[in-house]
Amino acid sequence: MTAGARDLERDVEASRARLDGTLDRLQARLNPSSIVEEFVGTTRRSEAGVALYDGALHAVRHNPLSVLLIAGGVMLLLRQVTKPSVRVYRAERDPDVRTPLQPSVQASLDVPRRYSAGAGSTP
Repeated sequence: MTAGARDLERDVEASRARLDGTLDRLQARLNPSSIVEEFVGTTRRSEAGVALYDGALHAVRHNPLSVLLIAGGVMLLLRQVTKPSVRVYRAERDPDVRTPLQPSVQASLDVPRRYSAGAGSTP
């Protein structure tokens, strides 16, 4: 190998090492607990955020059941909003009118009857 090729290989290895370090730092910052900690830290730095955070914490500590019920209601509401609506169409039919069965179903039901229809009974 020539000196130029060896220099290129060293440069490539150094670039890979830097890239690995960068990816490790990004991965450490993007886990869920780090994101929550960063959000809470950012919120607590502003005056409005401190008031909001402290008020929410006070409400949860003093009214846990109320907060739980409200959170459950919001979750149900969001579930209904995000769920695609499914409409159920029911056929309007007269219950006294018998509809014919499909031929395959009719064939499976064609068995001899043991009892005859008595007076007042329907077939």
